[in-house]
Amino acid sequence: MKILHITASYKPAFIYGGPIYSVAALCESLEVSKAENEQGSTHYDHNTSPVQVYTTLANGKEELPYQNAHTKIIDGVAVTFFKRITKDHSHFSPALLSQLWKNAKNFDQIHIHSWWNLVSMGAVIICLCRGIKPIISPRGMLGDYTFSKPKAIFHQFIGSKLLKKCNFHATTSMEADEILKQVFSGDDNVEVVDLMKEREEQIIKSKETRQQEQKPKIFIIHNLVKLPEQLPTKTRVFDGTLNLIFLSRIHHKKGIELLLDSLALVKFPFKLSIVGEGELAYVESLKLKAKRKKLDERIDWIGPVYGEKKYKLLTNHDAFILPSYNENFANVVIEAIAMETPVLLSEHIGLQNYVKVNNYGLVFKLDELKSGLEKTYRLLSEGKLSIDGSKLISNKDLARKYLKMYKVSLNGNSIN
Repeated sequence: MKILHITASYKPAFIYGGPIYSVAALCESLEVSKAENEQGSTHYDHNTSPVQVYTTLANGKEELPYQNAHTKIIDGVAVTFFKRITKDHSHFSPALLSQLWKNAKNFDQIHIHSWWNLVSMGAVIICLCRGIKPIISPRGMLGDYTFSKPKAIFHQFIGSKLLKKCNFHATTSMEADEILKQVFSGDDNVEVVDLMKEREEQIIKSKETRQQEQKPKIFIIHNLVKLPEQLPTKTRVFDGTLNLIFLSRIHHKKGIELLLDSLALVKFPFKLSIVGEGELAYVESLKLKAKRKKLDERIDWIGPVYGEKKYKLLTNHDAFILPSYNENFANVVIEAIAMETPVLLSEHIGLQNYVKVNNYGLVFKLDELKSGLEKTYRLLSEGKLSIDGSKLISNKDLARKYLKMYKVSLNGNSIN
């Protein structure tokens, strides 16, 4: 099976955050699976790889230092970079879309990542014109939080009509609900396939009518999160001071201002590490707010941290906190759990049910953040907030679920 992934940006453009890591981890795991299946073969060639990526040279306001239509092998994956004309978040790339028009029929499946950009929208139009039903991973781009008035108008008259003709990949059940609401509201002609369930083979029956087989499908599979082969040991032992870590992009949707307001009201001792980067003016406004709240001496603004240092930071804190207004998944939640650091999440994060079911931490309403922090301190004081991250599903198993998704999407109802 030949799979083409289309994404407006790809690593090393890490400035775009979580989706860059998730898409790359998926492509790399699929490539490894193929390579394992072909061990001993003398014909395996990355240039004819069954997993390929079309992307742009986007790297924030800059461009990656590659030539237009140049293919690089990045961690085993064949990635072709195309020049973009617009350098904002629209990422318009006629070269990419032209190449897709020429080659779309050479792939069994086309998987499009994200939505509100001209790469994704153009790719959907081309796929449909070429008689191909693509799979779309919205990556949180169909939640209420992302809809401005212009986007809502476009979606009403054009976007939703295009999307109804596609299959979808949702990272969590919360994101699947967002897709149902924004694309298939009031429409029973859609099927949700939760591949995170143990007996997913029972979800799609083997004897369905042709009409049922043609229903649009929303597949639920978690993101792949690439973890170090050798995980660092948990080093932090609670000593009466709550050591919190926020590790994410610094953006107004992350709820950092609300966190500062809540911490200003608690009576117990704490320290907060803020790890990540954002627009300079916004970061400075947060620092001024912390100073006004008399919190500045208890906050360590660390800046962006990657790789081994990031994981060591997670092990050296009592809890990870993410009070976001909207997150379809949040890769860092899995990273924190793997480091055996309990997670504190708002109810607007896609993994919140997963955290509750597996006792990986606490979930709170945004207007109850202060009481959530107080409960966290109490449970730590009582020795009742430790977690075991050893049961996280492996990327190898998740990759198998993605392959099942591609088979079902391609063949209608066959999952074998």
